[in-house]
Amino acid sequence: MTAEERIASAKKAGVPRLDPKEAADRLPSPAATVSVAAARRSATTPFLPYAAPALTEEPYNWSTDHISKLGDATPK
Repeated sequence: MTAEERIASAKKAGVPRLDPKEAADRLPSPAATVSVAAARRSATTPFLPYAAPALTEEPYNWSTDHISKLGDATPK
C-alpha cells in the first residue's frame, strides 16, 4: 500500500491520527503490533490463491464479494 492508501485505510477504520510530538511516546506498542501483522501477512500471502477458492465451497459457501470485503480487496 502507498502511504496515502494506508492513511485512508486507517481513517476508514477509525484509527486516530497521532500528533507527531506524541508519536515517540505512543508508537512503540502499535509498531510491534504492525510488525507482527506484516510478518503474518507475508507468511500467508502465498496461500491466498488456494484459500480463497476453498472458502467458496462447502462448508463455507462464501461469495467472492464477501471474501474480498473481509480482506479489504477486490473480488478479482
